[in-house]
Amino acid sequence: MKRVAILTTFVGRIDSAYSLCGVVANQLKMLVKYGYRPTLIVRTLEQPEGIWANQMVYVKQIPNYILDTVTGIVDDTGDFDKKVHETHKSLYDILKNIDVCITHDTIFQKGELIQNQAARLVAEQLPNLRWLHWIHSGPELRRKELPAYPYDLRYKRFPNSFIIYPNDYDRGRVAQMYDIEEDEVKRVHHPIDVCEYLGFLDLTTDLVYKKKLLSADILGIYPIRLDRGKQPHKIIQIYSHLKKMGREVRLVIADFHSTGGDKLAYRLEMQKQCTDLGLTKNEVTWMSEFSKATEYTSPQQLIRDIMLIANLYIHPSTTETYSLVSQEAALCKNLVVLNEDFPAMRTVYGDDALYKKFSSVLINTRYDNEYMAYYDMARAIDYYIKNDKAVALQTKIRKERNLDYIFLHEMEPLLYYGS
Repeated sequence: MKRVAILTTFVGRIDSAYSLCGVVANQLKMLVKYGYRPTLIVRTLEQPEGIWANQMVYVKQIPNYILDTVTGIVDDTGDFDKKVHETHKSLYDILKNIDVCITHDTIFQKGELIQNQAARLVAEQLPNLRWLHWIHSGPELRRKELPAYPYDLRYKRFPNSFIIYPNDYDRGRVAQMYDIEEDEVKRVHHPIDVCEYLGFLDLTTDLVYKKKLLSADILGIYPIRLDRGKQPHKIIQIYSHLKKMGREVRLVIADFHSTGGDKLAYRLEMQKQCTDLGLTKNEVTWMSEFSKATEYTSPQQLIRDIMLIANLYIHPSTTETYSLVSQEAALCKNLVVLNEDFPAMRTVYGDDALYKKFSSVLINTRYDNEYMAYYDMARAIDYYIKNDKAVALQTKIRKERNLDYIFLHEMEPLLYYGS
């Protein structure tokens, strides 16, 4: 496993409002989660907490010299070279046993010329050390004639390194600024810690990661007592079709107050149904079995948490007075599928839900070919999830910008590139 350091310009207390602090915090979280023991390099770090105080993170300090961050003015007294020397010595001692050093704006910002030059001197001494330079500002046009040292450092190639940028469109402009090939600029999107950002319960976070909910193409929850009139078995049929269509599916059934009698028998029937339809225990989760704490209650925040990352809510119940949970799902921007055979639902929710015929206490619908009926429902659901821009983008961000996806698909491969 590679030994990784992250070189920052941080001084004092971490300011969560400063977006760069969030970027570095997420890098530390990703590294720690996947077994790395990163070295965090700062100028000073006061009252660390959270990931900044994690025992898997080694915190090292370098001299606290800061240039003018606007002009990058360097005096002519020789003090600049002295500060470079001191920073270089400190950095070398930290990095001599490191395989990959990640930096943030070290080679770009005018206020980091001391650190820029010190890092270059370390790179000359440690030719096997790989550097990954994250840049967090738009690139500048390259000048025909570079300015004098040390201002030219902001435009010069850095040995044994890649520049990392968060979008593909600007990679060419970044390469032009440093006079390097575009392939030497790698794109890594900024991830988001979904569970932390949305303020999830610990129980929800545990569920999300153990059941891999973030990776689902189709994700939904159904909070109910297991009364047969709620018809969750019909939702399971729809999810089985979505899976056959190639979608990665996750359904969470929050089954509270359902530990005995016909409710228990009904759950056992549906678990057999899942097996027969090829749905795994990861794809359909029964909360009463996932956590004993939910056998007799479903915390409202747990339901809301899942709805915030879900994109589908199906409510095939045969009778309702209102269905508050459908309202909650709509507020969380889920595609809501309601029972057309219970007309009261349309009077409550209007025409912006998707209505399908699930039978009810008022209208008895029977299908000659039930398999095809639920297949057609699945096709309609898949169409709306793909073609509603808000739902589609939410799904994409949940799936492809979470910490696990970014680390495994974009960041970690660069730690081993060419080795």
